[in-house]
Amino acid sequence: MKTPSLEEEADEFLNVMTIVERFEGRARISRLLQRLYAMRAAYWIRKNVPSCVAVEEQSFDERLADGAMNPPFEVMYESYRRLLAAHRSSDSVALGAALREMRVIEFCPNLGDQLERMERLAELGESHVRLILHVDLALFAFEWGVEPAARRHTQEAWTLNPIGWERYILCTLQGFFEACVANIHAAVRWLEDSISACFADEMILIECGVRPPNLLLAQKLFSLGQRVPVIDYLLACKDVWRAKDMPFSKWIQQIESGQQPDFESSETIRELGRPFHRLDLQSRCIDAPAAAIRAGASRGTKKSRVEVLLAREKRLAEVKRTLEIINRQRESGLDPQT
Repeated sequence: MKTPSLEEEADEFLNVMTIVERFEGRARISRLLQRLYAMRAAYWIRKNVPSCVAVEEQSFDERLADGAMNPPFEVMYESYRRLLAAHRSSDSVALGAALREMRVIEFCPNLGDQLERMERLAELGESHVRLILHVDLALFAFEWGVEPAARRHTQEAWTLNPIGWERYILCTLQGFFEACVANIHAAVRWLEDSISACFADEMILIECGVRPPNLLLAQKLFSLGQRVPVIDYLLACKDVWRAKDMPFSKWIQQIESGQQPDFESSETIRELGRPFHRLDLQSRCIDAPAAAIRAGASRGTKKSRVEVLLAREKRLAEVKRTLEIINRQRESGLDPQT
């Protein structure tokens, strides 16, 4: 797994800290999620800072007021520019000052217990918010190489009735854990269950399609010689993630011809998986209407995969017609609400 650079994570920190100001009219941001992602980015920034840079420890209250979380973009951007300039010039004094000014130290006082501080956030929200927090913490812990914590948060998330993308991720992690102890049969079953989670109904399929696929388990099983289930998985992925730059067809061709696909090479998947984009998309799922739709999905009549695909096309066509009507009304000077 590629280690993020200071430049990449400084960009993430800037975006996460100012997301409310720039997207206030488009999305309701969960404050807990915003703090979690800011703390993650701050961790990676400090991880990339040379040990010679002296910074004083600061206390951090996970319950910071909302105003403290959303400084003006212009202020944060100037701090961001100074941080990158100091890093590129290897100016340790300026770098330490920039870390404090950008509030990186405030969100990651020290590296040793950062995960523990992030874990405390997971118990502060409502059920669906806590589910997202535990899933993200499982991913972050795995990213940081703390597998016991990843397992713990995976198990905790299962108790919160996951559906959709969260269930997809949990199945992926569960399968990876099984593959690591050579339980191949169980790992393959989890791979199948992971993609099935995206086909619960057409709304969940649409939601999964705009969130990042996770190739962790597929890559692990391929390394263990499981070509056929990996190909089947990638074929199903083509039905979920339909962006033209998705590499699934290319990877299938490479596997069938005996080549080794690079599951970490896709810029499209990497962009979808950026924490800032994940925060934006996950925050939308917390809104009451979306949460109601997601909850209803688990109670509805089970559809076949073909039925779900057809229902998705019908739903998207309805949305397209509605948008066309609204645009025509606006062009005619009419109020779309009337």
